[in-house]
Parts: sequence; structure tokens; C-alpha cells
Amino acid sequence: MCGTGRQPILRNKMENDNYYLLTLAAIAKEIQQRGEKRECAVNLGAGLPLTGFGREKKAFREYLFRSSQPVSFKFEGIAYQVTIQDVRLFPQGCSAIAVHPEFIRGEPSVLLMDVGGWTVDLMRLDNGIPNASACRSLELPHFLNCQSPLF
Repeated sequence: MCGTGRQPILRNKMENDNYYLLTLAAIAKEIQQRGEKRECAVNLGAGLPLTGFGREKKAFREYLFRSSQPVSFKFEGIAYQVTIQDVRLFPQGCSAIAVHPEFIRGEPSVLLMDVGGWTVDLMRLDNGIPNASACRSLELPHFLNCQSPLF
């Protein structure tokens, strides 16, 4: 699966184990990058589209958390044993603001846009606070698939 090319876009990431396996690969890469021990505890942060955030949050958290801890796996021939301590979920695109809050400081209104494989999420922040009445998640899979030939 990893390294075999671009995976098909799924409306529901919990449909199979691909997203979970990619998450484990990302954890392994992060451990390598930081020079951490391969037996460790981690906290995960992940994003969900605005339209599914409320109704899919619990199921997606359980999908990532899994009950059998620690998780033992191999990535690129190296064994890992990881305990997932916590899973925190956020509306997609929020990480851009969390990493660079100075981008919106002092702005009365900002439109945050996250273009994904299935949705375009729009979140208006007024004085840094999400305005729920002005948030939208547009499902545009056919429009967004036009990018596939480019990659």
C-alpha cells in the first residue's frame, strides 16, 4: 500500500485500514525525524471535514485509538511499539491557524479554506473565533479529481 502510488480518494476514511496504516507510517517517520525511541507513547491530532465533524468525531477517534495498545508494527523494516495515549480531532484546516496565529491577529474577519480530496472546507473566523453560521463544507469530488492528472 505505502509506496504503491496515489491511493483512491475515499469519502469515509474509516472504510478500510489504509488511513490507519498511513497514520502509523507518519508516526514512524516522526519518531525517526525526532530521534525518539521506537517504543513510546504518542498523542495524535487529526482533522475531519466540517460536514462530518460532529457526527463522525466519535467513530473516527475510535478508529484511530483502537483498543489493543500498544500497537506493534514495522515500517521500512524497523519495529515500533507505540501506545496512542490520546486522539484529538479538529476541523480540517485549523492546523494552519494553530501553527501561525500571527496571520490572523488583529484581523476582524478571516476566511480559512482547506482544499482536500473530497471537500473544500470554508471557516470564517471573526476576531479569531469560528463563526459557526458562516462555516461550509462543499463536497466537490468530481471537480477536485481534476487535480489527479497533475500529480
